[in-house]
Amino acid sequence: ESFENSIPTEWDTLGLDRAKNSLFNEGWVIDRDTTFTTMTGPSGAQDGSFYAYCDGSGPIGRGSEVVLTSPEIEIPSVRAPVLRFFLNMHGRSGEFKVNVVENGLTTTVLPAVNGDVPGGIHTIDEWEEIFVPLSDYIGSTVQIEFVATKPFDPNIGDVAIDNIIVCITADPIPTLGQWSLIIMVLTFMVVGVIGLRSNSVSIAR
Repeated sequence: ESFENSIPTEWDTLGLDRAKNSLFNEGWVIDRDTTFTTMTGPSGAQDGSFYAYCDGSGPIGRGSEVVLTSPEIEIPSVRAPVLRFFLNMHGRSGEFKVNVVENGLTTTVLPAVNGDVPGGIHTIDEWEEIFVPLSDYIGSTVQIEFVATKPFDPNIGDVAIDNIIVCITADPIPTLGQWSLIIMVLTFMVVGVIGLRSNSVSIAR
């Protein structure tokens, strides 16, 4: 989903925070180019012309969660399904997390990311590529919640998402331990090859 045709009808927020186009942002809305407040949010979409974002301003109380919920998604039976999307938290943007809802049970799969960085603000307007493993939900039908928490000070930061895909990968991304094992095996192979060459040279002499 890249939000190029407004918010699809099967996407929804929870309660009264219904996503809609609105200058006075009450929740997740569709936008293009820059957001309403300068020095916050993206300057444009990551993909195409439009993106979804939650403004730091608006009538929703400070520190309140605003949730954008995907339609039901069937996670195929493959080894390593992954949720991939792009995130922009330009400004002092409160927090952002991702939940998966399965059979009414909500699990946080991306813990809260804080908009603050050393120095107190995301000074660079950039889209960050985020990957969230979904291997625990293979063969299940789930919904994905994108959750923004309003900053306690208004007009200082927005949370934006774009270009959301469930990637079906054939193999999992190696963990740090697996990389260590791969490096160790490759080292043994290189040492073995060097040893064989040394023996060959000795025999030739």
